[in-house]
Amino acid sequence: MKKRRIVIIAMLLMLALSGIFLLGAAKRSFLLTVQDGQEIVLQKSYTIRFSTKWKTFFMKGGYQELFDGLTDKLNAPELLNAELAEDLERVAVSCELPCKDATVRWDKEQFFYTSEEIGTCVDRMALIRDVFYHLGAQTTVTLKKFPVPPAVTEEALKKITVETASFSTVYESSADNRKHNIALAVSFLNGTVLPAGAEFSFNATVGDRSLERGFLEAKIISGGKFVTGVGGGVCQVSTTLYNTAIRAGLEVTKVTSHSLPVGYVDLSFDAMVTSASDLVFRNTTGHPVYIKGEADGKTVKFTFYGAPVYAEKTVVFRSEIIKVLYPETYEDILDSSQLAEGENERILVPHKPGYVSEGYRDIYEDGKLISSLRIRRDTYQPQKGIRILRDSAE
Repeated sequence: MKKRRIVIIAMLLMLALSGIFLLGAAKRSFLLTVQDGQEIVLQKSYTIRFSTKWKTFFMKGGYQELFDGLTDKLNAPELLNAELAEDLERVAVSCELPCKDATVRWDKEQFFYTSEEIGTCVDRMALIRDVFYHLGAQTTVTLKKFPVPPAVTEEALKKITVETASFSTVYESSADNRKHNIALAVSFLNGTVLPAGAEFSFNATVGDRSLERGFLEAKIISGGKFVTGVGGGVCQVSTTLYNTAIRAGLEVTKVTSHSLPVGYVDLSFDAMVTSASDLVFRNTTGHPVYIKGEADGKTVKFTFYGAPVYAEKTVVFRSEIIKVLYPETYEDILDSSQLAEGENERILVPHKPGYVSEGYRDIYEDGKLISSLRIRRDTYQPQKGIRILRDSAE
């Protein structure tokens, strides 16, 4: 009986001593030093939570075993000390360097690039793991970092700012007013940047062709005839722009032919614009399209820059005449005085035929035709000739 009492007393003493030990250990602080290379970025003492200290007392592997068994390892510092968790995140953020994307600027003539900068990010999981794995009275850990590449590089920008198409037409022989209108319209278009997926409207970009906005009177096509109207020559600009757009691979959603053939492009490749008809195309390249326009008094030219659509392919646009249309009658002038004796009629202006035509886009790869698409079909009216007839009443 006496021995049994001694054993019980001994056990109680051991439990008491263990409790005192745990309470004392729970109050102990550890000094944490965090280094970024050779620089000390954090040095501070922390007291471990009693509940965490109690858990590790029964673990053979101590804090390492505790960490390895956690599901949410990123929030593990909270188990040691709430202030420690905040300090570790603050230090991680302060030692990181954000990456910078490359940028591009266009001044309507050329592109200017700024290079990208690689960033660095602190490996938070490695930092927390090292704290737990090396936890002691004095704990020193070194930050581990990994590079953060930018999303946009200068090399990538250069690949999507290349010349994708150009097209020009001649207007050197035009009257001065027509030349003025062409140059003015081009000035409104030059420098246009069309974002990916955006739609371009010629009328919305150039605006109203009026005397108030600086446009002058020149020859236009109206009602199947060449007449004088404000803004004459602008259709040559829209036509040149249209031909550049299709060569750049953009999706044309609205285009209208003239009622008469024009001399500066093939049939079915013109683009008439009026207050009621527009040239509209959409940027389907996935990247911005940059539009450069030039008018030097001799040629009007557009150049598109962006991401190539027809890379390593040859694209040919061709016109086919499906039918020739001839007028059945002349515009007659009854004036015998202009006819010689015995002459009953004289052709002053011969007929000009009209056409039914089609425009095609052919794509070749390695010299072989891989695609042929009819992109439009148009009808151009014939023009009556003018003849003088003898007046039968004379």
